[in-house]
Amino acid sequence: MKILEYIKTNEEQSTKFFKFNIYRNMKLKRKQYILNGLITIIKKYDKYHHIKIKYIKFLNKTIIKNIENGEIRLLYILNIPIIKQSSISYYSKRITKKINKKYDDIYFIIGNSGEMYAFLTYFASTFIQRNRSKNPLIVGTQSYHSDIIKMIMPQIANINIKYSYFIKQNIFKIGKQRFFIIFNDYYLKDHIKKINTINKEMNYFKFMRNELNLNNEELIINKISISKEEEKNMLEKVNEIGLNIEKFIFIAPEAKSFKLTTNDFWKEIIKELESKEYDIFLNINDNTVTKNELSLNNKSKSCFLTFAQAFALAKRAKKIITLRSGFSEILMQTGTIMDVVYSERNLYNYHNLKNYTKLKEMGEINNYLVCEETTKEELKNIVKEICLIK
Repeated sequence: MKILEYIKTNEEQSTKFFKFNIYRNMKLKRKQYILNGLITIIKKYDKYHHIKIKYIKFLNKTIIKNIENGEIRLLYILNIPIIKQSSISYYSKRITKKINKKYDDIYFIIGNSGEMYAFLTYFASTFIQRNRSKNPLIVGTQSYHSDIIKMIMPQIANINIKYSYFIKQNIFKIGKQRFFIIFNDYYLKDHIKKINTINKEMNYFKFMRNELNLNNEELIINKISISKEEEKNMLEKVNEIGLNIEKFIFIAPEAKSFKLTTNDFWKEIIKELESKEYDIFLNINDNTVTKNELSLNNKSKSCFLTFAQAFALAKRAKKIITLRSGFSEILMQTGTIMDVVYSERNLYNYHNLKNYTKLKEMGEINNYLVCEETTKEELKNIVKEICLIK
């Protein structure tokens, strides 16, 4: 019998001492049990009213309750209000201890790769100039954000910090530093409501521009640049897997904001292209899709590439075929002919999916090379069209 036993799955994490539950964390239910339930921690989030509540219970009786609405934090002990403070004041120490005081304006970017790309490419330079930032810092909030920042705005200092602060305001000051929260959770939820109820024809790019109070005439568009080192590293990696760099198709079947299409759909595309003697590169990083599931006769190639390396490789492809994702926006600047396959939206509830995510609304960079396909009742109906190489 083990003295200490650790159990970890995607849904639960626990620690046992001689079979006795010292700690149990039920991630999906947002509940933690300490000393076999003697102490219970429960977290609740009302996404429609933007309220976060945390309960700490002893023998199932609430001892501590913490309530936040993004503006005010209230702390109760035994149901007696003890603390009332602004959300900014509550989080200020946690924010500022990670930020060097030499930066005057700090730009936190919330969202996935698509929002990150759109802001940095089209809006960031104008927005930062308008704010008269003298020594700005861009803060990415997901692990890969730093890669994208370096591709588009390498001249601006950047760091990555996980953004877990529950603050409703988009702009606030802590000491002498100004903080700009670009498209926080409140923005995302509210803009979805507006699109669904006010303007179902709205495209997300236009919505972002309007929220930042910018117009097309004043936008300063940043183009992606890839370092020679990233280019060299990419060539070394694809050489190792034997990719025919002179005749290949770049396929990106992954997405976070859209549901994955069936593997059979991609297999049909791969089969058709391989019959035309094209080599296939599968840009796969997520465990939800694997090379083995999509490869036929083990001919297609795949390896891990950073955003910069994947971009550099896609520039050399004869064609890009991608599931609609945030990466689709980035690939627009490759200059390579691209087919974008639309699937069902995975996040939130958009009544007019095609208009909301239309790439052709985004400026003038290589738009004429973008061919947007949409899924039909049977995806196989568009396989032949997608596999046409001009």
